[in-house]
Parts: sequence; structure tokens; C-alpha cells
Amino acid sequence: MGARLRSTRKDAGFASGRAFAHATGWQESKVSRIELGRQAASEDDIRIWCEKTSTQDQAPDLCGPLC
Repeated sequence: MGARLRSTRKDAGFASGRAFAHATGWQESKVSRIELGRQAASEDDIRIWCEKTSTQDQAPDLCGPLC
């Protein structure tokens, strides 16, 4: 899942995890841990990720129908 989220981030124009972290209000390390698979993304994290990358249509596939 981390590689897929990284791809959506880059496709949305966030060239770095730092830029994405700034846009979400998260720590840069959180973005890195999620993308590297060292931290599981919560449903809220996935929802926010999809909102910021304009990929809301992918949210149900990433975290289930509750997203």
C-alpha cells in the first residue's frame, strides 16, 4: 500500500514527502513511515491522503467501504 500511496502523492504534484507533510499538517516522518510500510495508515490517514491527492475514488479500495 505504501508504494501506491507514494505514487498518488507524486502524481498529485507533491514531489517530496516534506511537501505532502506540510499540506496535511503531519510530521514528515509519518509520511515516510507510511510510504515505506513501517506504519499502517489508519482509515482517517487514507481519507486525508486521498483528499489531498484528489483520489477520493480510490479510498474504498484502500481502506474499505467505510472510507
